[in-house]
Amino acid sequence: MNDDVFPMTMQKIRYSYFFDFHTMATLPSVGEHFDAEGLSGQLCECGVDFLTFHARCNQGNAYYPTKVGIPHPGLQRDIVGALAAACHRHGIQFSVYFNAHLSDQELLEHPQWQEQNATPPDCHRDGPFYRKACYNSGFGEHLLSMAKELLTSYPIDGFFFDCLGASDCICPACRAKMTAEGLNPDDETHRRQFSDASAYALAHRLHDELSNLKPDLRFFFNGRPFEHMIGVDTQWEAECLPTAPWGAGYEQLPVMAHFLRTMDPQNQVLNMTGRFNDWGDFGSLRTAESLEYDLFYGVANGMRPDIGDHLPPDGRWPEPVFQRVKQVYQKLQQYDPWTLDAVNRPEVAVVTPDANPFRYYPNSPAVFAAVRMLTELKVQFNLVTTDSSWDNYSLLIFPDQVSFTPEIAQRVRKHLSSGRKVLATGSSGLTPDGTSFTLDEEWPAVYRGTLAHSPLYFMPRGSFARDLPEMPLDIHADGVAVSPQPDAEVCMRCVKPYLNGGWDGIRTNFYTPPQAETDEPFILQNKNVIYFSAKLFSGYHKASLRETRLLLRNALEALIPQPDLKTWNLPSFARAFLQYTPRDSALVHILTYCPERRLACTQIEDAPAVLDAKIAIRLNGRHAKYVKLLPCGTNLPFSQENDYAIAVLPPIKGYALVEVAMGK
Repeated sequence: MNDDVFPMTMQKIRYSYFFDFHTMATLPSVGEHFDAEGLSGQLCECGVDFLTFHARCNQGNAYYPTKVGIPHPGLQRDIVGALAAACHRHGIQFSVYFNAHLSDQELLEHPQWQEQNATPPDCHRDGPFYRKACYNSGFGEHLLSMAKELLTSYPIDGFFFDCLGASDCICPACRAKMTAEGLNPDDETHRRQFSDASAYALAHRLHDELSNLKPDLRFFFNGRPFEHMIGVDTQWEAECLPTAPWGAGYEQLPVMAHFLRTMDPQNQVLNMTGRFNDWGDFGSLRTAESLEYDLFYGVANGMRPDIGDHLPPDGRWPEPVFQRVKQVYQKLQQYDPWTLDAVNRPEVAVVTPDANPFRYYPNSPAVFAAVRMLTELKVQFNLVTTDSSWDNYSLLIFPDQVSFTPEIAQRVRKHLSSGRKVLATGSSGLTPDGTSFTLDEEWPAVYRGTLAHSPLYFMPRGSFARDLPEMPLDIHADGVAVSPQPDAEVCMRCVKPYLNGGWDGIRTNFYTPPQAETDEPFILQNKNVIYFSAKLFSGYHKASLRETRLLLRNALEALIPQPDLKTWNLPSFARAFLQYTPRDSALVHILTYCPERRLACTQIEDAPAVLDAKIAIRLNGRHAKYVKLLPCGTNLPFSQENDYAIAVLPPIKGYALVEVAMGK
């Protein structure tokens, strides 16, 4: 179907916007100055074609004349109805927000719906999470009734249901259901397992019953592990606010960007950042540079821009916010002719264990460190679980603690049998009970137990020691004691300290220098596998040493000597991503924004200029017709050597996009 033809929900999303409208019940004159036509016109001027707005907020107040819920006491007009109609006049898809777990005013009026926590929630009185609804109460039916009311009254294109995470309810209804299912209500793991299943059931019911009324609806259920919502969510919305204290800062977006695009090829991924420092922060306006970094990073990795905002209670969108959004979105739109249909085809996959009910996205220290190191090294990669295909990757990386179940072992055997490569660290590769390596002849190491050295030093030697100082180096993590398989080469060895750190019964051993190189392997290699006995990535998460990153770089160059993208003279804070277009060209995105730790938070205010950067794109037997700087179309001089197109780039400040056109 052509994107320009109704129904609107069949259109691809290009630029999204998300208005947060949690408004206290005590505030007067809500929407007094709200101009639906003017607001939708401004959004259209910014290029927005998908808007999410609150139908009912986490304070329990609705922003339309509902007969099912509670209209805000100070509501001056039908905000939702007016905005839905105005957005459709401007060609903007309109999705409505419900909080599916929080609803302060409704729970005050219906206390029987309120979650009864095993741990009293007094600590949440200063935030919006004090009153939470039980998924197994009448709240679910009430929520569905409000959604149906909206759907039959207004031109609604989608629903955003928020906060559907596992909780800790032990109300009588939950206790009875848990007991009937053979679960122990006094066991925290059982409670969380049951609550997760309850949230999942509510999401499915909302999806199924609303879809029956309008089959082409969009859905996103925030707080559910993404793997569990394949076929239910119609797009992924990655809530990544790097300046907020509750997230993982500037580490979160890279993880979600490299992860979500592997989940479901039918789903677009929206990159939700915020114009503010945190949700509930009305008085901040992030710099253009910081928004550009978030959104260009997303575009370079197949995500579509989405900015979160607060609309003031009276309904007037502040002019400085409008101008900042328009400035940033119009800058991104210059690159749309090339980026809208571009795709990433990375050759490396970082494998992380499957999602569990209590994990929204992969978030272990080893995963964060692996993503950070690979982006600093400009390696093209995806983050995958067993829910994703591994068939198109030249290299699989298993960071630190990925147990090899029978399924994973079978997939790794298939991967290795085709001549492809594996890099593993620490306890990755061990059986789930941790007693031996799951693979035998394919693996270079034999398990001997826990490595006794703490701290764990290694001695740089051989081909993997390039650019490393010739001295014992601390990996800042523990490791596994191994011996080599007959066909494996010991590439580096462990160095033991004079004594292990910690209390020895008499004194604290704090000063623990290296003593001597041992026979214990630190790096083992066979034909297709490189194995580090240390938890390399956990060590980088703790200390972020350049030497650790160089060690990984050297191993990667041995495994993939001809990567799809090479770079020179790009500092570690710069990012480089490779995409391909249907027009037989490659795109190289370069980002030189620099997140900076400033006291209690991290901000981006500057985009340092980078000079004399050089890139090389593998041609795979083709030839390069031209190399251009976009969007200006300036031709860049280039050479073609050893199956690579090589170009020196002009000075880069913030963002640059380079196109390499290929011919036969």
